[in-house]
Amino acid sequence: MSGASVSFTATVAPAVDGGTLSFSVNGTAVRGCTSVPMSGLDGVDCSASLETAGTYTVAASYSGDARFAGSSAFLVQTVVAAAAGPPASSAAGPVSVVIDNTPSQTSHAPTISYTETGAISAAACTIDGTSVACGSASTTLAALPSGHHTFEITVSGAHSSASAEVSWIILTAPATKPGSKTRAKGPTKQKPKREKRAAT
Repeated sequence: MSGASVSFTATVAPAVDGGTLSFSVNGTAVRGCTSVPMSGLDGVDCSASLETAGTYTVAASYSGDARFAGSSAFLVQTVVAAAAGPPASSAAGPVSVVIDNTPSQTSHAPTISYTETGAISAAACTIDGTSVACGSASTTLAALPSGHHTFEITVSGAHSSASAEVSWIILTAPATKPGSKTRAKGPTKQKPKREKRAAT
């Protein structure tokens, strides 16, 4: 199977007292399996990784020693492609969002915190149906008037989405700036004008 490590064994008979043994695959020496001393050995094991499907010629060559001439042996190895496994699932887990607090009834600029879980790719927030920017873990609203309000956040992932909302009432009127006074003005009085007479 392609990509697997394959082990080969070469045996020299009769037993020899010297010389070396080398392996090659398609004419290329196998790393770690060249010029292996044969003194006291009758065989050598070698492992090679055959990366792609196809036919490989594996050669084992003995160099010879004082008593025996060198020799070679060949093996044709066919490697098949690895079977394709099931496609990796691209589906991420579900996403979720939970609002962590209810805004105060006296604040006109509340901060709403929320907890998001899952692989979230987008988030959208609204206050009373109007879009506002979402923070990473909270959103601060500004200049809300007294009355009923609803905040909603929707998060989206690769294959799912989730929403959460909170509603509350602001009971107090927005604070006015100190020193700001309005005075009612009455009608403006006009003094009667005197007419000048020409002297006779």
